Amino acid sequence: FGACLALAILACYFVLVRLGPTMGLGPDFASSMLTVLILSGLVGARAFYVTEHWGYYSQHLASIVKVQEGGLVFYGGFILGSIALAVFCRVRKARVLDVLDLMATAVPIGHAIGRIGCFLNGCCYGRVSHACLAVTFPKGSIPWADQVDAGAIPATAARSLPVLPSQLFETALNLAVFAIMLGLFRRPGRRPGALAAAYAMLYAAARFAVEFSRADERLHVGALSIGQVISIVLFIGGLAATLRLRAKGRSQQSATA
Repeated sequence: FGACLALAILACYFVLVRLGPTMGLGPDFASSMLTVLILSGLVGARAFYVTEHWGYYSQHLASIVKVQEGGLVFYGGFILGSIALAVFCRVRKARVLDVLDLMATAVPIGHAIGRIGCFLNGCCYGRVSHACLAVTFPKGSIPWADQVDAGAIPATAARSLPVLPSQLFETALNLAVFAIMLGLFRRPGRRPGALAAAYAMLYAAARFAVEFSRADERLHVGALSIGQVISIVLFIGGLAATLRLRAKGRSQQSATA
């Protein structure tokens, strides 16, 4: 998991350095910004995960800081990271919308690699299934332990029951989002903030769908997981921002006509 996390950070840095100069943002800005986002993102992602699994961590307080063992929630990092990014832009006197567009383009590739780490670690696993894509995890893994606790398999079982690789589903969807974001980034005449809004809608839709395949312990609001609730809010926010940008563009065109 730690190795994939490191690779994810490097991939994001590569994209930021390659695309940043086209927006007037150099490598120094990219490295400083990424440092801020790594720290704030890890804290937010870990805090969200610990909150979701407080029943365990309340009895194992020392494990809260063991991030290298996995246990990060993307939306937790997304929320705190966004706040930290806004503060960083204000301090560096950078245009927030341009920076958000740049980050929205880079984040999906890092997220895709990070989910591979989740798969190798066994967290964020999917529902029990006998589909051809289902996989089993070895004794001692997170899915195995959860199934033993639930009485689904005996403690002597060598492997877990087959489960859907929901982590890899999200990896595939994030790669698709990354390809779309790169295409949108290269389109001429895009308005500041349009890429961030597009990413909000694309990822929210992808995450909402993937949540149906997951079986790991998560907070729920009624029939929906907390991830799906946040996805709905994020999608609505992205859609509202997109409509506002389009309306603003039409009004400016009318004013200059």
